[in-house]
Amino acid sequence: MFDKIKKNKEIFLTCIVYSIISLILFGLMTRGNAIISGDSPSYIASAKYLVSDTFFSWDGINAEYSRTPGYPLFLAIINK
Repeated sequence: MFDKIKKNKEIFLTCIVYSIISLILFGLMTRGNAIISGDSPSYIASAKYLVSDTFFSWDGINAEYSRTPGYPLFLAIINK
C-alpha cells in the first residue's frame, strides 16, 4: 500500500488538501451545528420505531414506503 502512495503522492496529497479545505468550508458554513431540514424529524421517528417496534414506520402505524431504510437504519443502530 505504501508503494502505491509513493507512486501517486501528488494525487494522494491533492486528495488530502481537498478534504481539509472541504472540512473547513463545511465547518464555516454550518458553524458546527447539525443540519436539520424539513424531513429530519421523520428520519428520526423512523429510526425510533425501528428500534422500539422493529417496524419501519414514521408514525408507528403505517409502513414507510416512500424512502429507503438506509439512513433510518443507520440512526437506529446509533440509537441502540
